[in-house]
Amino acid sequence: MSLPQHVELRGGDFVTHYGVSLFLLMPSAVLVFAFLTHHGDPSRLPGMRVLCLITLPAAGLFAWYQTRVLRFRWLRTSSDASSNYRKVMNAMHNAGWHVRTHTVDSRIVATVPGTITWGTRVEVRFHATDVLVNSICDPTAWFVSGFGLGENVDNVRYIGQAVADI
Repeated sequence: MSLPQHVELRGGDFVTHYGVSLFLLMPSAVLVFAFLTHHGDPSRLPGMRVLCLITLPAAGLFAWYQTRVLRFRWLRTSSDASSNYRKVMNAMHNAGWHVRTHTVDSRIVATVPGTITWGTRVEVRFHATDVLVNSICDPTAWFVSGFGLGENVDNVRYIGQAVADI
């Protein structure tokens, strides 16, 4: 069994997760369209090129960052997957997180209400004694929730404490 290195997003979740990057690509798309269809006003194109020189690298930077946050954090424990699963489910229940999907001993996806943001989505996977954790801004909420303001780090830390060997 090959373990995932990052969270996989599909459909609308992918679009909203990368929403800022896609939005920043719009000026470049308009410029390409203008060149291909010959509908661009040549007097406005120099300003449009400057705008693209700013937004294109920004889109790349945001896409790099958003891809980076999809990586799982690996936590090593001495407990088996079943025991870690129970610890994580208890921690999520105690914290009031809403478990959306769970597969015994292998995967849990929960949503966490946000205090300042639109909320986060935590995915936990289990493999032998390892626990893989990821927390991202909930892509089902809205694409403006692209910044967790530290909540994602806190969620990963919380799960780490729940499975920590004491």
